[in-house]
Amino acid sequence: MRKKLLISGFLFWIISVTSFAQIIEVNNFPFQLLTTDISPNDAIRKTIKEALSACIQQKMGVSVIDLTNFQRTETNSTYKEYFNNFMMQFSLGYVSGYEIIDTIQNLQSGGVIETTIKMNIRLRQPQSEDPFGLYAKTNASFFHNQDQLFMEYSVKKPGYIYIFDMTWKDEVGLLVESQEKIEQNRKYIFPPETWPFKLVMEKEAKNDFEFGCMIILISRTPLNFGIKPLGSHPGANSFISIREFFEIINVMHGEYSIKYIPYCIE
Repeated sequence: MRKKLLISGFLFWIISVTSFAQIIEVNNFPFQLLTTDISPNDAIRKTIKEALSACIQQKMGVSVIDLTNFQRTETNSTYKEYFNNFMMQFSLGYVSGYEIIDTIQNLQSGGVIETTIKMNIRLRQPQSEDPFGLYAKTNASFFHNQDQLFMEYSVKKPGYIYIFDMTWKDEVGLLVESQEKIEQNRKYIFPPETWPFKLVMEKEAKNDFEFGCMIILISRTPLNFGIKPLGSHPGANSFISIREFFEIINVMHGEYSIKYIPYCIE
C-alpha cells in the first residue's frame, strides 16, 4: 500500500494493553488444514501460521480482537481471505515462541493435502489496564480510495503520544511522536490543521481489500522505537515489522496505554 502521508483504511477492533505482558503456555495444541496447489513443505508452513493465529484467537478471544464489525461481509470469500492473511500477520506479534511436536500429512484425491500438526505455543497475554484513560476513535471503519481519515483522541493523564500505521505488508510506520506531553481532558484531532498533508486512504489496484491498523500509544516517558516519523527524515528507516513492534511493546518499562483501531480499504 502506498503512502503519500496519505494512509490506508479502517475496520474496528480496540484493545488496551499496559505494563508487561504475561506468558501463557499452550501445550499439545492440535490443528488441521486442507490445502491445494502448493507443495507439502509450503502446506506445513501455512498450517503453522494458521495454527498460531487460531490459538491466539481461541485462548485470548476479544482481548485481542473483536470481529463484530466484520460480519456484514462474512459471506464474501475474497474479503475473508484478505482479512485472514492480515490477522495472521497481526497474531504472530503475540507469539513468544513455539515448538512442533508432531506433523502428519495425507494426500487426498484431487491433489488436496491434509496437514495435521500438534504444537507447544508460548503466547504473550496483553494486560487490560489503561492508566491514562486513553480514548480514541476514527471517522469511519471502512474506506474507499481517496477517502480521508481523521482520528479523535483524549487522555485523562498527560503523556507522550505516538501514532502508528500497521499494514498488511508487515510494516509498522511511525506517523507522530510528540516532543512534549499532551494535556489531559482535551480533545485532539489527528492530523491537526497545522499539518502540511492529509491522511488519504489508498490501496493497490491489484488488491480487492487491504487491511491494516492504526495504533495510538501514550507513555509517561519519551520512547524510542528506532524509526523516524514518515516523511520527516528522507532516507531514514521509517518501518519496523509487526513482530518487532510487539517485541518492543512487551518489554516496555513504565506506564503506557495503547489502542488498536483496525481498518479496511475496499
